[in-house]
Amino acid sequence: MAIWGPKLYESDCACDIKDEFTRLIESGMAPETAKVQILHSFSAAFSDADESGIARLALADVMWSHGALQDDHRAEILGYLQAGGDRWFWERNAPQLLDARKAELNRLEKRLRKPCSLKKVSVKKQLAWEVGQLYALPLTSDRASQCKVPNEFLLLYFYGDAGDIQGYSTPLAWAKITRNGHLPETAEEFNTLPFVQISCTAMADRFAPFAGEDALPEEEKQLYIPDDWGYLPEYTMMVYESRGNHPPKSLHLLGAFDGIAPPKYEYHRYQSSHGAAWRYLEDYVLERYRLHNLHQAQFYSK
Repeated sequence: MAIWGPKLYESDCACDIKDEFTRLIESGMAPETAKVQILHSFSAAFSDADESGIARLALADVMWSHGALQDDHRAEILGYLQAGGDRWFWERNAPQLLDARKAELNRLEKRLRKPCSLKKVSVKKQLAWEVGQLYALPLTSDRASQCKVPNEFLLLYFYGDAGDIQGYSTPLAWAKITRNGHLPETAEEFNTLPFVQISCTAMADRFAPFAGEDALPEEEKQLYIPDDWGYLPEYTMMVYESRGNHPPKSLHLLGAFDGIAPPKYEYHRYQSSHGAAWRYLEDYVLERYRLHNLHQAQFYSK
């Protein structure tokens, strides 16, 4: 941890939290969702005896600056400041700066007691649905809570393009859901998460609409490896009506990661049309997650 002065943003930890929170907000993420991500990304700082005070104060201040400091969070931080805040750290490590730190904490307390108004943020424009890129969409619907994934993110990796359908570009995507609100920073982190299974085909129906495997074109032949229930998993989906003005504002780009691993095995249905338009995508994927990943479809109980 690098600290070069007693002011709130005279440390690496505080500056990093401020910069990352601002970046997330500018990418279109809701403030409360960005807070969850900050708590995860900087979990080491928030749990460290020396850094936790700096981290807590920086997060509260940047949320106040964006008009997003909720009453319970405000009360928690004000109680911490009234109890002395992180003065003990300066008494132990830099007593010559203690008075300056006390003055900084007093200024912060006065600011946090003032009403905060939602700050209008200019969301950076970006292409949504570039092939080869990974995007994140906050899960905010009631269905997310029902599936026990509240405050998580839907991760969409666009690996191909089905071409124009009714005048719209239609990307092919694989979906995953984060754990503990953590957005992957590398392909390796993304690869450790399970794919959301979009559908499945019974092993007995694997050749449809063909009469048999001999009738399949050579390029259509594939391995048929059923799951424990005798079904072939499908992970690919299409995002319909994909144009720049259609994706939700909360969708944000994580980047183009080299080394994204495809599903180890995926059955490709002949003329598959699985997918949904942007406005229905969250509920669509969560319903598939409930049916297949959580095995709540009726046929899994047989």
